[in-house]
Amino acid sequence: MISTIRLPSADSTCWYLCKRKGSVRAGWMPNRGFFTVLLEQFGPIVLAGLSRRHIQSLDPEVMYGRISTQWREFAESAHVIPALPPRLGYGIGLAIDRGTKTMDYFCGFVVPSPERVPEGISCLALPLLRCAVFAHQGHVSRILFTLEAIFSSVLPREGLRPAVGGPSFIQRYGESFDPDTGLGGMDILIPVA
Repeated sequence: MISTIRLPSADSTCWYLCKRKGSVRAGWMPNRGFFTVLLEQFGPIVLAGLSRRHIQSLDPEVMYGRISTQWREFAESAHVIPALPPRLGYGIGLAIDRGTKTMDYFCGFVVPSPERVPEGISCLALPLLRCAVFAHQGHVSRILFTLEAIFSSVLPREGLRPAVGGPSFIQRYGESFDPDTGLGGMDILIPVA
């Protein structure tokens, strides 16, 4: 038996959620309005990269500009990092403080160990996490709308709660992602309790 729930989002994208035999499965696909969520174990993982605190903005273009600038700054020094192949990028939303409206964001690559990270490059070690995984196929600047739909609609309806004490979200950029265009898709992982 399949049940369907349509979830409106801030940018009028159609969200579709279905439950089949007790497993959470949903999907978002270009031109179809489907959204994908799976549960997976993620980590442990060590990342080398750049961490910055950003003042949050409800304007997706402003946040996209800030995060893009951080990624460009990181790219200038990324060649010295002994990253493991494939060279996939990760963006991690760490501390989000609603009171001060700030967010700590880390961008980086997987490395074999913290000891191999050059001086001046930050290191972030994540433990094993249980994550709800969502596919984001649109432009990277639209991620705020995807995160809003995930946290306000999808997780509560599925009885999933965000984990406390770790990252708020993880962006996993695949080899198909093009940083010049902001397209190519990514996975969004939400650590859940």
